[in-house]
Amino acid sequence: MRRAALLVLLGLGATLRPAPSTDPLDALRYGSPEAREAAVDQVIAGKVPQAGPALLDALDDSKGLFRLKVVRALGVVKDDAAVRPLTALLQDPEAELRVAAARSLERLADPAAAPGLIPALADGDEEVREAAVRALGACGGPGQAKAAAALLKDNNRLVRLAAVDALGQMGGEAALTALEGQLSENDPSFKRHVVIAIGASGGDRAEAHLSAWLGDKDPYLRGFAAEALAKRPADPALVPALLGLLDDPVYAVRVRAVEALGAWKSKRAVPALLKSLKESEPTLRWKAVLALGSIGDGAAREALDYLAQHDEEAEIRAAAAQALKDLR
Repeated sequence: MRRAALLVLLGLGATLRPAPSTDPLDALRYGSPEAREAAVDQVIAGKVPQAGPALLDALDDSKGLFRLKVVRALGVVKDDAAVRPLTALLQDPEAELRVAAARSLERLADPAAAPGLIPALADGDEEVREAAVRALGACGGPGQAKAAAALLKDNNRLVRLAAVDALGQMGGEAALTALEGQLSENDPSFKRHVVIAIGASGGDRAEAHLSAWLGDKDPYLRGFAAEALAKRPADPALVPALLGLLDDPVYAVRVRAVEALGAWKSKRAVPALLKSLKESEPTLRWKAVLALGSIGDGAAREALDYLAQHDEEAEIRAAAAQALKDLR
């Protein structure tokens, strides 16, 4: 009898014990190791936007893989209070943690992080240098261009590419001058990054480069210039040059020109883009459909309706059908 009573009491006690909290913020602060890890995974997935303070608390008492996840999560929630602790972690003995801290700072894009990132450009680990210069591109400005440009001489190609991209983000005369010095590179992939970075840097000098390259004898430069222009505000003065590239003998250049004209929503391009719908290359037809849908000119309705029903490529038929909806 006593044993039965004891079991009842124990059972009752179990029912009265509070259930573990399902709130990820509570779990980060008070949960079991498993619950804390599950909570930080939710933050990384973007499901807990207000987790900054709880993550900063967790950073102080975490270690190993969990600490690495907390550092990554701080870049997701974008809490300005994370800048100082993340910058301090750029000096951590673990290279993987330094990389994670730099990448989170890149996502925060807070100018306050720029001074602390500059020493990390000289880190002995190439992955840290790459992450740090990308973060500096996001956080810094023209005043940090000299520091980023120093990595254009790095032994690691990925670090050099990251420096190019960062200089494009920073803009300014010093960044543009440094990028111009990289145009002699023979590697087409590297040169593409340089041209796009020059376009991103802004200003009349950059636009003059892109305008000249549209007519360059090098097809790489012509295509890269068109690609860079697609990312810049529309310039009506350059539309004729882009239209000329729709007849370029190099297929990839024609594709980039179509993309740029679509990005600029140029109604002047509609007649030429309608001709591109008859190209034998499916990718070019598809890009022309997307461009016409973006421009939204009713003059394209008949041609898009035909493609939506009859093109041999299912992807093009679907894109044409969507473009028709956009016209309506």
